[in-house]
Amino acid sequence: MESPQGILMQQQAKILEIAKSREIEPSQLQNALVEICGKMSTLVNVERVGVWLSQDDDNKLHNYAQYDKQNGHYRSDTVLEESSCMTYFNLLHSHRTIAVDNIYEDERTKELVPFFLEQASSVSAMLDAPIITSSGVKGVLCCESFVERKWTAQEQLFAGTFADMIAIILERMERLEVERQLEKLAFFDQLTDLPNQNHYCKYVSSKIDLSPVKPFNIVYIRIDKFEYMQDVLGYECGENLVRDIAQRLGEKKRKEDFIARVGNYHFVLVTEPIKETICSKLSAMYQELTKPFFTANQEIYCTFSMGVSSYPEHGEKPEILLSSARSGVLQNASKVNRGGIYHFEKNAAQIMETDLHIEMNLRKALELDQFELYYQPQINTLTQELKGYEALIRWNHPDLGIVSPAKFIPMAESTGIIVEIGEWVVDQALSTLKAWNTEKSKDITISINASARQFLHKDFPSLVGKYLDKHQVCPSKLVIEITESLALENTVEVSEQLTIFNKMGVSISIDDFGAGYSSLTYLLHFPVSTLKLDRQFIQHVHQDPKSMIIIKTLIRLAKDLDINLIAEGVEEEEQSNLLQDLGCYMIQGYLYGKPMPKEEAFRFLLNSNKNELV
Repeated sequence: MESPQGILMQQQAKILEIAKSREIEPSQLQNALVEICGKMSTLVNVERVGVWLSQDDDNKLHNYAQYDKQNGHYRSDTVLEESSCMTYFNLLHSHRTIAVDNIYEDERTKELVPFFLEQASSVSAMLDAPIITSSGVKGVLCCESFVERKWTAQEQLFAGTFADMIAIILERMERLEVERQLEKLAFFDQLTDLPNQNHYCKYVSSKIDLSPVKPFNIVYIRIDKFEYMQDVLGYECGENLVRDIAQRLGEKKRKEDFIARVGNYHFVLVTEPIKETICSKLSAMYQELTKPFFTANQEIYCTFSMGVSSYPEHGEKPEILLSSARSGVLQNASKVNRGGIYHFEKNAAQIMETDLHIEMNLRKALELDQFELYYQPQINTLTQELKGYEALIRWNHPDLGIVSPAKFIPMAESTGIIVEIGEWVVDQALSTLKAWNTEKSKDITISINASARQFLHKDFPSLVGKYLDKHQVCPSKLVIEITESLALENTVEVSEQLTIFNKMGVSISIDDFGAGYSSLTYLLHFPVSTLKLDRQFIQHVHQDPKSMIIIKTLIRLAKDLDINLIAEGVEEEEQSNLLQDLGCYMIQGYLYGKPMPKEEAFRFLLNSNKNELV
């Protein structure tokens, strides 16, 4: 027969082997605990030994593993609650072992008697040892004798030692679980359970290390207009939509592909090189993604922009490859409104670097007061009077010089800082108008441009009202310009905002009017005061018969609807004369005045009279 010391050493070796494992499965743990129970039963010569563990600090002990000499190894669903055995639970927190010769007579275990009777148990004596880890008492090793007995010091030592062995395993499991949770936090997205950007970088780096010369593709996937959808649908609905999109991406990728979420509404796909079929592959995925999603009892359609880069042609590091793929989308942002598959152009790397520099410095520009408003005059050519100014933002970058709004406004919209920049514009424009408090400025209006994200923000009307009050400017002197595309794509939301501004007395102008002339019914329902003819028609009005026909039609439409009309982008005398002949007298363009700083615009205002404007 094996000696007690031999059994003890054998079990210690097994525990150490398990503790070294990187993964400890629940079945592996239970088998180990059952074996410990069996060995303990032999060592102290008892009929039954069990391991009872707490679960998530629920103040209960659950029978996790048990050995019975008569029935062998098994596990019951028995639970012991602290509320019915307070004395016993307190003992587990204060004693190395609890040795009870007679459970019916010992004051420490009288609370347990009803429990044993309920279980139809024949237990008469018990030797228990708490299982203690660094986080506290996690359970108990319970040795049960069906006859009264006196427990020896050696038996109590065995019980404590075996309980410590179990604690080692549980401690290791707890540590592995913490490591797993930390790894999940570090490498997986909490919303979608997809790998995150850290995981993407680790995966791609490993892929390159394993096969440095093997090419592959990186596909950056962006949900178009997600911020707007989330503003309209609500934050929770937006999160549900992202989860659904992530699930569909996971279902539609090939088994060998890798997909990760790398931003609020951005994903990345790592796929093997299939250059001849990459477009067809992504087109098929795109078609699947554009099928409707259902969330919050709504059917939602999304479009996606995909940018493609290739290893090693477009970079040899995961961050650069992702940035290159993203640039494939950004390079086409000004050409295409949304949707599509775009390949990164290597010769545009310098542009990408400049764009990144601009994007990173946008918020700093606001803080450092690098923005400035220029004012372009709007002239009534019939009366030769200055009627208003359009406020146009400029960025005086310390390194890049004057940065065009066409360059930084789309970036400001994508990062969300456009709302703060827009507020600054409202404040500055109204402050300037107030400062021009002269007889000549009393009928002058100031037009400001509102981006889609800014205009559709629920607090935008109240923000405008706040600055009108702050600078004591009459609402009728402010004109808010929105693009025709915004009016066409978001009719319900735009209508609600327009109604509020109309009640406030603030005028609304539709910019780039005519670009979407195929659908003009919104003019019948929107309280719009002014239309601005799109400059693409003005540029060719005296050369292109089609532009002439369109302008004639739009001028007639504006007159019939009693809406003011401004022609912008007028640079030549011939253009101005032709527009006047057609009945359009409000002109804005370099012919009458370029955008100018506020001091120069004020001098222009003071000098504006019939003779000087001719």
